[in-house]
Amino acid sequence: GVGGALTAAADVVVSVAAVNDAPTVSAPSIVYTTEDASVVITGVSVNDVDAGDPGSTSPNLVVVLSAAHGTINLGAGPFSAFVTGNGTATLIISGTQAAVNAALAAITFIPEANFNDFRAATDGPANVHI
Repeated sequence: GVGGALTAAADVVVSVAAVNDAPTVSAPSIVYTTEDASVVITGVSVNDVDAGDPGSTSPNLVVVLSAAHGTINLGAGPFSAFVTGNGTATLIISGTQAAVNAALAAITFIPEANFNDFRAATDGPANVHI
């Protein structure tokens, strides 16, 4: 235009709302053992990108493990996570993500006495649900 180039500028404020992202669980899909023998399950961990976010209502995670046709034990402590139900079919672990994952490092599944694949055909499989 006449008198040189003209410019205009404006700022737009963008508000980004927080979203509570779902946690993820990493675990082996299957482990094997023989009848009446316990099995150590390794490679279990949880990840929650929101854990410990400023402004979150709790920096801690709560992880519930439930066993069908057996019980669950954690490895030798002490753990910095709070653990209830160790040695039962329902185990609850709460604490920071690092503390929970340290407790999950070595889970032992102890199947019911005499439980095997033949019983699983009618009673359902032995499993640990996380």
